[in-house]
Amino acid sequence: MITVVGNLTSDPDLKFTPNGAAVASFTVASTPRTLDRTTNEWKDGEALFLRCSIWRQAAEHVAESLAKGTRASTASRRVGRCSSSARPSRPPAGCGPNWTNCSGPPL
Repeated sequence: MITVVGNLTSDPDLKFTPNGAAVASFTVASTPRTLDRTTNEWKDGEALFLRCSIWRQAAEHVAESLAKGTRASTASRRVGRCSSSARPSRPPAGCGPNWTNCSGPPL
C-alpha cells in the first residue's frame, strides 16, 4: 500500500461512465521536506505530481468536498502501468497509481 499526502492542484473533475458509474480525476502534488542539520533550515525536495482517479460514491464525495489547494491523503494498493520508455518528468496517460482511497473532510 502506498500513501501520499499532498495538495490538489485543481478542482476534481467528476464524470460518469455510460453505465452511470461516477469517476473523479484530480492531481495531488507532494513535496518532501528535510531538515538540513548544518544550517538548521528546512529544504524542499523535488515535487511529485500524481494523477489520481477514484470511483463511485467516493468519487462523488471527493468532487463535492475537495477543491484546488485542499490537503488530501491518497492511498493505492498497486502502481499502474508504465512503459519503460516513459520519461520521468512526464509519464504517459494512464501511467501512475490506481488510487483506491482518498480522504479529505469526513463523509
